[in-house]
Amino acid sequence: MYIDNMVILKTSRNMDLALAFIDFIHRPEIYAEFVDTFGFPATCNVPARDLKKGPAWYEAYDLGACELKKDVGTGLDLYNKAWQEIRFGD
Repeated sequence: MYIDNMVILKTSRNMDLALAFIDFIHRPEIYAEFVDTFGFPATCNVPARDLKKGPAWYEAYDLGACELKKDVGTGLDLYNKAWQEIRFGD
């Protein structure tokens, strides 16, 4: 399971531009294109659901059986290696 985030640093020199970008990404037509590109369900942007053109690789309810991994410490290299193998093959 994962969590995607957008953050703006307190010390950002372009705060208004960063806020405008986040507003842009969350426009329903843009968000629908984003989730279509990556095969995600449009879970948090309800208006985008009707604008999606492709299927999601999974549905939001599928995440109910998942667990969120916290800091895996020294195991990070193993997780990254496994993810690379799953995603791209050996």
